[in-house]
Amino acid sequence: MMPASDEQVETLVARAKPRVESAMALPQFTPGMAEVNVFDVAGQRAVADRASDAVRDLGSEAVRRAKSGLVRDYGARNPERGWIGFAMFLSVVASVLAAAFTSGIRSDPADVAIVATILAVVGALANAISLAGSRLRPVNRFVLRMQLVTCVALAAAVALSFSHGLVGPATAQLVCLIVTVIVGIVIVVVRGRDAEATEEIDLCVERAYLSAIDEVEAGAREAQRRLDAELDPGAAAVILRVRTVLFADLGKRNAALAAFDPSAPVGSALIAAKTDPDRWLPAALAKTRKRPDR
Repeated sequence: MMPASDEQVETLVARAKPRVESAMALPQFTPGMAEVNVFDVAGQRAVADRASDAVRDLGSEAVRRAKSGLVRDYGARNPERGWIGFAMFLSVVASVLAAAFTSGIRSDPADVAIVATILAVVGALANAISLAGSRLRPVNRFVLRMQLVTCVALAAAVALSFSHGLVGPATAQLVCLIVTVIVGIVIVVVRGRDAEATEEIDLCVERAYLSAIDEVEAGAREAQRRLDAELDPGAAAVILRVRTVLFADLGKRNAALAAFDPSAPVGSALIAAKTDPDRWLPAALAKTRKRPDR
């Protein structure tokens, strides 16, 4: 294929520009959307579509495998969906409600003493069940934090009940507090005796998704390799020139286009639009992701 003349490049830019300007109005606009239009006006839309299809589901599949791996490796202790986390959350809620009922802010503590005691029992029971479910293996640091909240809430319930002269309910709540304190001590001891396993459970979610990122990046590199092999060098040169001129022009109105590296391989923008971790990682991780030491 003969190199494109400046006039041909200008013609292709003029054809692509209105399409890209229209796409720029969309909130999900990416340089990849612009590059697809460049492929289109250059007569290589089929190549772009095949590359997009090759990477379309890489992120979602990597997330699915990461989640499945966490379930497989950690079961009930899985920080994302393990039932221990839900049981601990129940323990926190029940304990905080027990403290709230005994505070006397909205009702006479004597009238709700039985309810507060039942809530304390629920909190302690969920606490003990969580420990049993761990089979004395380290649980993640968030469980430890919830345990602290549970103990503090039950301690407040006990103190408030005694202050209101509710000796019977206060004694029952004190037993519940002792149970949760014992559970807390056991959790701390178990985490402390096996530093390696504790670090593993604390970082397992981050590491699972970092592995997913590596997996998707490998898939993106393979898609780029296939696109490079499929695209005629002359056609690639035309697309590169058109993309460079178009992005430089529209970059005055769009920061993403302005920041795009003009020397990046042809097709890299449309591939990145599907494989950028910030687009497929769970929102919380996409905002805070770091690469901890492995």
